[in-house]
Amino acid sequence: PQYRWLFSMIGLAAVPAALLMPLVNKKLGVAISTIISNLITAGAIIALLSVAAIDPPTHSSFVLYATIIYATFPFALLSQLSSGAMLDRVTPHDQKSLAQGINNSLYDFASKLYHGCVNLVF
Repeated sequence: PQYRWLFSMIGLAAVPAALLMPLVNKKLGVAISTIISNLITAGAIIALLSVAAIDPPTHSSFVLYATIIYATFPFALLSQLSSGAMLDRVTPHDQKSLAQGINNSLYDFASKLYHGCVNLVF
C-alpha cells in the first residue's frame, strides 16, 4: 500500500522539470541538457536497481527508493521531453511528422508495457 502513493504523487515531480526545461535548454542547449539528463537518469536507474535488490526490504530502503525517484524524475522527464526537439533539428522537413509519430508511439508503448508489468508485480 505504501508504494501506491509513490506512483500517484510522481506527477508532482514533473512540475520542476516543466518549469526548468525552457531555462536549461536556453542556457545549455537542447543537446547538452539532454545528454546530462540521460546520464543522471542512467545513474538513477542503477541506484534504483541497487536499492530494489536489498533483501529483505526495509522501511529505510523504501524511503531511499522514493527519494531517488523524486530527486531524479525531473531529469528523466527533461530527457524525454527534449527528444522531440532534438528530432525536429535532425529530421528533414518532409519527414518530421513520421519521426515524431514513431517517437511518440515508442514512448506510449514503453509506458503501457511498464504499467502492465507493475500491475503484474503488485
